[in-house]
Order: sequence, then structure tokens, then C-alpha cells
Amino acid sequence: MRKTYTQIGKIGTIAAMIATTLGSPASAQTHLTTMVFQGVQNLPLLAAQQKGFFAKRGLVIDQRIAPSSQELRDGLAQGRYQIVHTSVDNAIAMAEHAKVDIVVVLGGDNGWNDLFVQPEIKSYGDLRGKTVVVDAPDTAFAFQLYQMLKLNGVAKSEITVKPVGATRFRLQASPPTRASPRRC
Repeated sequence: MRKTYTQIGKIGTIAAMIATTLGSPASAQTHLTTMVFQGVQNLPLLAAQQKGFFAKRGLVIDQRIAPSSQELRDGLAQGRYQIVHTSVDNAIAMAEHAKVDIVVVLGGDNGWNDLFVQPEIKSYGDLRGKTVVVDAPDTAFAFQLYQMLKLNGVAKSEITVKPVGATRFRLQASPPTRASPRRC
């Protein structure tokens, strides 16, 4: 839980910036569709919406949960979402691959950088020959995984990378076990 406070602070800052920069309430409402990954980091946005802070500034927020980084990036580039909350790797991918202009409002923390494994995995070496589920194979967290493996003597070629989307889909894609996943 200690890591969530920085995320909550970042989202709260973004919510405050949106509400503050728009000034006094507009006679016409502005509709914004946002996309975020599911998690407690969205609490300030939900609280601001519940408390009427956005409505007070003439904003109607339609907050969507991201099924994957790809949908988040595509939707932003195609205008389905006006604001997204994600790691900066998605913005870089949009600029490099989709060739679209981006604006990044950036904060920092350690980003919940833990590797969770099935209970029978006792070391990085135990991952050899196994399938590892990721959001997308070309995102920052996947790159961190590859580096963690490398630093612990496991080559990327020794695992199978399976992109399945957001956290809830990665959990569903993991084989059921009697024990809960644990940190490696």
C-alpha cells in the first residue's frame, strides 16, 4: 500500500489541474472521455467526480477502464479518449509507431515494480521454459521484466512472452493454483 500514495497524488494533481485551469463554470458542459488502468490510483478522480468538482467546472467525465495498452494508445490517437493515465512508455510508442503528437504530464515513483509468480517458482531460473503473461511485449513493464531476467541469468529467449492485456486479464490467463501468486 505504501506505493499507492504517490500514484494517488499524481492523479489528484491531474484532476486539480483540469478543474482549476478551466476557470469558472461554463454555461455549456464539456464532455471528456478518459481512460485509466483499473486500480486504487484512480481514487482521486472518482472522488472528484463524486464530490462534483468536475461538474462545478462544466465538465462531464466518462471514465473508462483500459483493457490493454494498445487500446489506450489507439483510442487516444483516434480521439475516442481525450485524456489517459498510463506510464510514459505508451506515449513514446504513440510518437514512434503511430506518429502522433503527444503531451505528457509526468510524475514519478517506483511504479509497483514487482514480479509476481506462481507459488512453485522459487527463483528466476525456474522461469526457464515457462510462459510469462504481459500487457504488451513492448511496454515499459515488459522491458523491466526482460532486464530483471537478464540480471538474474535468464535470457528472454528462454521464456515465452504472451501478451494478454491489462492486469485483470493477466490474472485470468494465469493457471489456477491453490496458493496465491507471490513476489519473486
